[in-house]
Amino acid sequence: MEFMQTGNAEYGYVVTRSADDFGFVDTDRPGAGRIMRLPAPLLCCWLGRE
Repeated sequence: MEFMQTGNAEYGYVVTRSADDFGFVDTDRPGAGRIMRLPAPLLCCWLGRE
């Protein structure tokens, strides 16, 4: 979250181990942008598609 504030990033992603962990992270820090939790298996599937 600190990088998003200093780097002016609007979006960020967190890769998690749990297959049920999908959605946005609730942040109460102003200017932190939107951070989305993605399960690792889903991310691997998306990256492997042509």
